[in-house]
Amino acid sequence: MNSLSWLIYIAGAVGSIGAFLKFLIAATAFVAFIAGFGAIYTYANGYPEKSTQFRRCMVRFSTGFVILGMFTGLIPSRETMMMIAASEMGQRVVASEKVAGVVDPTMDLLKAWIKHTTADLYKSACNTSTVDNNCKE
Repeated sequence: MNSLSWLIYIAGAVGSIGAFLKFLIAATAFVAFIAGFGAIYTYANGYPEKSTQFRRCMVRFSTGFVILGMFTGLIPSRETMMMIAASEMGQRVVASEKVAGVVDPTMDLLKAWIKHTTADLYKSACNTSTVDNNCKE
């Protein structure tokens, strides 16, 4: 498999990875929420040592929530992966010697056509202009 094949494979897997990370974010947020309530409840009922354990749990899961959220944001969509693959292939095509052999003469013809057309337009503008101070033969 070449690099394009791997990009297409990863593009297919991105959707399922994104869904899994979203589930993990929801589960982590739920556990952090429950741990927060546990910390408040145990502290209010006179169990400060239990409250400390719940707070540690809440901090750990909140940190996990933030880290997973960042990973979810860094995973590109399937469309982005396909655009990357197309860009890679386009770069390889443009850099190939076969294309350079076709493009170089075509660029020369295009430059000559632009020069000829510009000269014709300039002559046409000078012929129809009432002020001839900028037209030179």
